[in-house]
Amino acid sequence: MKRTYLLFAVVAAQLLWLGWNYADRARELAESPVIHINCTDYDPRDLFRGDYVNIQTRQTVPLELAGTSLYWDEAFCSEVNKYTHWDYETKKDIEYPVLNPVSPRPCPEVKGAEKLCPGYGTKRVAVFWKQGADGVHSVSRVEAAGSEVDIPAEGEIRTLMWYRVDQVSDETEEEERTVSVKQYVKLVLSFTSSSWEGMRFYVEEGTGNIRHLWLNEVEGKDNVPFESVRRTVDIVIRENAPVIPRMLYLNGVPYPEAVEQIRNKTFKWE
Repeated sequence: MKRTYLLFAVVAAQLLWLGWNYADRARELAESPVIHINCTDYDPRDLFRGDYVNIQTRQTVPLELAGTSLYWDEAFCSEVNKYTHWDYETKKDIEYPVLNPVSPRPCPEVKGAEKLCPGYGTKRVAVFWKQGADGVHSVSRVEAAGSEVDIPAEGEIRTLMWYRVDQVSDETEEEERTVSVKQYVKLVLSFTSSSWEGMRFYVEEGTGNIRHLWLNEVEGKDNVPFESVRRTVDIVIRENAPVIPRMLYLNGVPYPEAVEQIRNKTFKWE
């Protein structure tokens, strides 16, 4: 009899712990700030948990959004101002002049300032978001995490993100040969240490592949602008825990409803 009571007590304690844990998580999700951002997706499958949409939420912003607590030196500029292109005639890399080189930014008199590194950063940065008139949040500034200016202004939401420095090149050609280049330095921001790693949003069985739904459910699909479908996602920002997706939207319609509309041929693709 004592063993039965003991077993019952252990099971009851575990159930109470699970219930408390679930309630605590539900409260955290309800009270945590949420950002609504643009995203892309692709569609793998989990053998144990079913279909999911793998959401890519990395954001690419210009270097100009680096705030007053971030700086860079001559070595950084030497790296990002370099542009080489393989020349098939000479069989070697030729370096071309960059017309809009980045200049060094001296270390500011800001407590906790951080130097940006070319390539992948070794630390996370504080990223601040503001909501636009269309309801979508976009990055307003990037600061060194823990610096004295790492404080949200009115209307801003703060997140921690990994960064890497990337360049986008615009070549000028004459007689099919590159003569000069404009190079635009970007910060690629990601919620994970790998900018290619996505977040899983689990969906109804058989609905994880948006393109598959489009191919099978849409009449006259050749005239439907599938690639122009806008994907946005609600991201829950949790304190000292990974962010998680709360809802995925297609053209502003929650994903489950969008799937039903696609099936019923009432979804507005444009």
